[in-house]
Amino acid sequence: MKIKIEKCADALAKVNGDAKAHTYTTYTLRQVADRAEIHLAALGLTQAQRAGAVVHCVSGGSVPNAYKYSRALTRATLTRTSGGWWLTAVSCVNGWAGFEALYLTEQQDAAAIAHLRKGYRCL
Repeated sequence: MKIKIEKCADALAKVNGDAKAHTYTTYTLRQVADRAEIHLAALGLTQAQRAGAVVHCVSGGSVPNAYKYSRALTRATLTRTSGGWWLTAVSCVNGWAGFEALYLTEQQDAAAIAHLRKGYRCL
């Protein structure tokens, strides 16, 4: 599966079914991609170096500990290509809280470390 985020509404509707409250929409997935893009920029990666980054995320904010029932959430994988962010996997899961995690390739990791090292000198 590889769907441009702006065109993923049908895939999300199919996966989420009737669940609406704590699931992803095209808009909220775009926000996840925008946050990841900001994070990649903060790591000092150029536009050309950003292809290959992956975000694994689950929708839904945290709920109070007293909330004892799980809820339908959307699990998604976004992959950065030279053409932007794409939805590469999506499913519905039951859970309590969401998360977002950015994963870098080894080359991106090396470039981010090199960018960081420009900011200090060793004795």
